[in-house]
Order: sequence, then structure tokens, then C-alpha cells
Amino acid sequence: MATTEGSILDMGQRMAAAGQIIGLSEGDVLGLAAALSSVGIRAESGGTAFSKVMVEISKAASSGGAELDEMARLAGMTAGEFQQLTKDTPIEAIKGFVVGLKNAQDSGENVFATLEGLGMTSVRLQQAVLSASSASEMFTGAVESGNKAFKEGTALQDEAQRAFGTTQAKLDMLENTFNNIAGEAMNSFLPALGGLAEWA
Repeated sequence: MATTEGSILDMGQRMAAAGQIIGLSEGDVLGLAAALSSVGIRAESGGTAFSKVMVEISKAASSGGAELDEMARLAGMTAGEFQQLTKDTPIEAIKGFVVGLKNAQDSGENVFATLEGLGMTSVRLQQAVLSASSASEMFTGAVESGNKAFKEGTALQDEAQRAFGTTQAKLDMLENTFNNIAGEAMNSFLPALGGLAEWA
């Protein structure tokens, strides 16, 4: 399923506040937005729901206890390792959780029960995180593309501001940034999407 810069922007805006709270970079948020929108998660519902997942991961890492232990188990780490990863590189903790959930589902685990045990009982939230797990193999490429495109776009915007100093120039550069993100994201996603199509 294709995604567009508009879909990425909408999804990114929905997740921006939560991303800032837990320490994600702008590029991390855009990469996640690209991966999520590429598998059909709608910004209006899925973006908000996945934001809650992100915050729950951060809360579990801060509070410790059974929820941290379970998330760490899914990610294939000790509780201490997952806790430190969430603090140092939160995007990697999110990826670890999502990939781990996909692996658990593939091995026959009742992931609905797993999510309910983590307090993720909302149907919309469960749908968002399970849809995200279907895109788990895309996350690394998407986040790398998002950070690269954001850095390149920021540099371009700085250069444009110095050269032109006009609002229109800034808007044009911003549009180009999101076009680049969508293009690079789709280049990363196409092989994985083809595999998903064959599996379906």
C-alpha cells in the first residue's frame, strides 16, 4: 500500500506531542509515520492510538514492574536493558516492542491477551499496534529515511532562509522535504510490501 507526503505529515502531526514527551527526534516521528501510514493506519484514529502505545512503553520503563518485564520479554531483553534503551534511544525500544510482538504472534502467542495484560485494552489501540507489527520489518529503513530526509530538509530550509528569506521559499522547501521523505520511505517499503502481498 502506497503512502504520500500528506499521509506522513498527518500521521506525524498526530504523534508529534507524544514523540516529544518520550524523546523521539523529528526524523524518528516522521519515519514512524511513514511506516504506519504505509500499511493503511489512518492518522485520525491510528496516530492517536499509537501515540498512547509510545507513552505506555515510556511509562512502563519509568515505573518498572510487571509491564516492564513483559515488554522486555517481547523485545528479547532483560528489564534493565529495555529500561536503559527506552531512556537512551526510545525509537529502538519502540521497534523492539513492535518486532517482538510480531515474533510472538508468529510463534502462536495470543497477542490480544498479551496486550490486555499490558493494560492496552482499547480495541482501537490493539488494532493500531498489531497493524504496526505487520510493518515491523519496515521500521528501520523508515526511521533512517525519516531522519536523513529531515536533516537534509532542515539544511535546505536554513540555506533557503539565508538566500531568500521569504515565507514562500520556506514553504517550498518544507514541501520538498516531505516529498523526499515519502519517496525514500517508499523505496525502503516496496520490497517488504511485495513480500506481504505474496503472503496474502
